[in-house]
Amino acid sequence: MGLEGVEFVLEVEKSFRVEVARDDTSEWQTPRDVVNYFLNRVPKRADNRCVTQETFFRLRRGFRKRPAVSAKEVKPDTRLKDLINKEEWPSVWRALRQLVGTPEWPDTISWPGSFRGGPDTLRELTMHVAMESARPSRSQTPVWTRDQVALEVRKAIHRTTGKLAFRMSDDLTEILFH
Repeated sequence: MGLEGVEFVLEVEKSFRVEVARDDTSEWQTPRDVVNYFLNRVPKRADNRCVTQETFFRLRRGFRKRPAVSAKEVKPDTRLKDLINKEEWPSVWRALRQLVGTPEWPDTISWPGSFRGGPDTLRELTMHVAMESARPSRSQTPVWTRDQVALEVRKAIHRTTGKLAFRMSDDLTEILFH
């Protein structure tokens, strides 16, 4: 396992407060395998909510309220730069957060291509916001939903590799090492 793989394992161990046996990681072929691994090891509860779907629809509603944006322009693969410009992004984000967001949404999000490399598309923005806001309460022993575990695994991959655009069925080795 390379450095990225070790960093990823450390990230998920920290996130879920579960120690991962080295042999267990050999069973992880896809991000979905990692999700299932942790679902079998953390306290969980059923929840039919889809945080990413809720986040996308909130963001879409917020963008559609902007005067220069038509409804047909706001799709998952719409590039943020096609909706707004870099200079207005900080104030637009604050307005979106206030208008359609929740207190868990991040206060700031970097612009694409900046030093910290913010999301490029509405899909990536949705994932970024969902990852930041989907953690269970900070109680002594968090209770997780499947969606929260999946978003936490996605966040660990993003922290390790910088990648947001992947499917849960993609090859984990390809995601981590290419």
